[in-house]
Amino acid sequence: MELLIRTKNHLLESWGRGPLYRAIMIWCLGLFMITFDRILFFEIQGMTIKSFYFVFLVSNIFLIQHFGPTNYLQKVVRAALALPWIFLVLQLILLLPHSAIVSLHKFKSFVYTGWLWFDFLMIALPVYLFRGEELASTTGRANIDPGRTFKAFIFPTLAACIAFLSFVVIVDYLAFFFGILHGLLGFSQYNGDYYNWPRPSAFSLEPSYIAMFFALGITWVFSEFLTNKELSRGRKYYLLAVTVIAGISLIMFFSRSGLAFWVLLFTASYFVFVRQKVIHIKMVLVHFGIFISMLIAFFALLPKKEFQKINHKLIAPLASGTDASMLTRLTGFHEAYELIQQNAGMSIGAGVGMGNSYAVSRLKSLDALEIKDFGKQNIQNIWLEVLSEQGFVLTGLFALFILTFAIFLVTGKRYSEFTTQQQIAGISFVLFFLCEAHFLPNVCRSDMWVWIGIWAYFLPQPAKTLGGIKSARTSGSD
Repeated sequence: MELLIRTKNHLLESWGRGPLYRAIMIWCLGLFMITFDRILFFEIQGMTIKSFYFVFLVSNIFLIQHFGPTNYLQKVVRAALALPWIFLVLQLILLLPHSAIVSLHKFKSFVYTGWLWFDFLMIALPVYLFRGEELASTTGRANIDPGRTFKAFIFPTLAACIAFLSFVVIVDYLAFFFGILHGLLGFSQYNGDYYNWPRPSAFSLEPSYIAMFFALGITWVFSEFLTNKELSRGRKYYLLAVTVIAGISLIMFFSRSGLAFWVLLFTASYFVFVRQKVIHIKMVLVHFGIFISMLIAFFALLPKKEFQKINHKLIAPLASGTDASMLTRLTGFHEAYELIQQNAGMSIGAGVGMGNSYAVSRLKSLDALEIKDFGKQNIQNIWLEVLSEQGFVLTGLFALFILTFAIFLVTGKRYSEFTTQQQIAGISFVLFFLCEAHFLPNVCRSDMWVWIGIWAYFLPQPAKTLGGIKSARTSGSD
């Protein structure tokens, strides 16, 4: 209760401190809602408009109010001309004529291009601007508080979101055994013909999507629990509880790619913990032993009949190569390869246009494309999707954006009291695009771009910060 009261007072105080703090708080509300695919949305001409779009838009309105329209535009342009953003901006600019000239279905490509512009300008870039303003306002002070925005707003929101969604998942999972097959609070995936077992997904459309969000979020929460020595006992217990409950929830998703990504993140994170001397190798073995024991206990305590169902419906098909989910991904890979081959001669591989892979490969005819097909994607691999839809040149720009982003995260100077969070950012970004991006079907995924925004918080600022002062990277304080 004390934690809730302190949180409420903190929010009220921050809201009264001006439009910048309001922009940050509203952005964090968007972060909390980013997985709300099944609630708080409406349809326009077959296209889904989600409520968090308006939340991020309001956040940017407050940000413009803080800077002033002209100053805000200058800061956006300055950021867009700096690494790594310049490669992404070039890709987005070229996507406009690409949609008009190359695309096989121009309207859909313009919609998807606009969506990607929104993800960049309204979701990812603002966090980079928050960070720049933070540096500009603290560089001249004797006692700098690095990461203030992350520590005071972004991370607490992320932890609260993970805790809330874990609660929804567990309630829905238990509801299944009381006859509420599709969940009580959220929307549990249940198919009696195939799974015959609940796959809670909270408010996300797909358990695999929210598994990605959980894998990243749990890593941050556990990192804070383990490394922040200034936490009160109550907050440490809270973060530990969130880590355990969210870990149990992640297992309930039955998302194999999500679980594998989680294990990769945790394994890589432990190297950071050992290197920073916040944990000894003996404790690493203890933690992994506890995790494996919990996993074994979970399956050991299941009724034999239910275990057989899980094995028959989810595990055996994967081992035998007949798993429907995996076959869908493999089919998507094959179709992407065919699209690349078919369009290799079009302006050095110009692709078929943003969002058109479904129409071309699945419907075979543009005449068969209906409004309801606008949001459908079939290539469950971001790299292959971008290549088959945008061609080699635009894919090259996207790859350069990711590469320079990773280099800046990994090689950027560190704050001594904030080193662990910066290193976790670098590790999670690199592993995401090396591993998890191969199982996501759409580069215009706002829940991916909100993470790019969080990662961008840890990027060095340009030669001049958004406040006109030399950057931390140049001055040596970052």
